[in-house]
Amino acid sequence: MDTDTRRLWYNAAVRALEGMPIGLVRRGAQAAMVKADHPSKIIPAIIKEVESDWNWRKRMKSPAITAIPYRPERPMMSEAERTEVGGMMRQLVEKMQRTAPQFP
Repeated sequence: MDTDTRRLWYNAAVRALEGMPIGLVRRGAQAAMVKADHPSKIIPAIIKEVESDWNWRKRMKSPAITAIPYRPERPMMSEAERTEVGGMMRQLVEKMQRTAPQFP
């Protein structure tokens, strides 16, 4: 995946998971590492894993308490950070491919 494609995938993931508590994201990511066999299946796997709990939390939250969306101080990553994240994503995809169930 080239840099522009990785950036597109990353931005889509951030938007899809925006506002979700980090505990649910972590739990969903653990499930995605087992179930997803392609990058396009990661976010749907996360959402499927935590959807009922996330909906319950949204219904039960107090109107006086609002979630503050994460806004990084630096909106853009440096080239070195992008390279590092790209390498980590490649390792994640390779690990997922090695550990994913093989279907005939």
